[in-house]
Amino acid sequence: MPFIGQEPQIGAYHVLDSITASATATYNLQLNGGAFSPASANHLLVSLNGVLQKPGASFNVSGSQITFSSALTSSDNINFIMALGNVLDVGTPTDGSVNAGKLVANAVTTAKIADDAVTGAKIEDNPTIAGQLSEAGKEYFKIVLSTDQTGLADTAATVVDYASNGTIKHDTKSKWDASNNAYEFDSATGLYLITMSAGIRSDTVSTESLYDVYSRVQFSANNFSSTITNEDIEFGASSRTADNTSEMQGSVTFFQQSIYKNTAAGRKIRHQVYANTNSTTYAISSNANTNASGTFGAAARITRLEVVRIG
Repeated sequence: MPFIGQEPQIGAYHVLDSITASATATYNLQLNGGAFSPASANHLLVSLNGVLQKPGASFNVSGSQITFSSALTSSDNINFIMALGNVLDVGTPTDGSVNAGKLVANAVTTAKIADDAVTGAKIEDNPTIAGQLSEAGKEYFKIVLSTDQTGLADTAATVVDYASNGTIKHDTKSKWDASNNAYEFDSATGLYLITMSAGIRSDTVSTESLYDVYSRVQFSANNFSSTITNEDIEFGASSRTADNTSEMQGSVTFFQQSIYKNTAAGRKIRHQVYANTNSTTYAISSNANTNASGTFGAAARITRLEVVRIG
């Protein structure tokens, strides 16, 4: 049934800050250094010189001040003042008093969970996830050659010109350096999976032949004024496709992957190829059709560079 009159107090119980008695009757009430205003004198337990005081007779309250019935002296001892609760407030539960049974199902929402507060130990093994799970801050990069790079000088190493002939598919950290046709690692200490694929052909696949063909990923710390060759990190592939002009092999495709642990900021990679043919020029193919003079896979990109941070 409804409560008649003023409802009883509910909520937390607080021992207020200590007060040192002096030659006055009025003192400020504080909790943790801040002013505290009880609902009335009846909501305080006051011990003076070891004796509980009667509210309304031995003391009264006004706002955040308590006034004793007579002035105290410095020899008096206000042992403690305990506040019993706040009227018309749902109150603050006593520490350690709320358990799982007191919480309504689904009462804890996302807004009540602090960022980064859920640890791996609280996530079940092999969870079922609805929708797509995205990882904030993930670093991955992919660029593909979308137009053949032709007219390349025979027996000369050439950087794959993705800036002029390619399309960036992913660059989550915006680390593509078009001026150097290079990708800069975002993390100075990250562990990376690097993928390189290259289609290399003679200018006319049906009538010209490749002899020696190479593809590699180069590393540099100074925008390729020089490359890093002493850390066993450069990787690539090669093929001696024909021993003489009569064998007529006109194209080849390379695919390589490598795991790389970065050790310094500012390091970049780029893609470089080389070919020796029976002609004066060669080309880098963008798709499976141009690499073989067919009509099978125009959408199948075969020259690309990919970077994924895995640790």
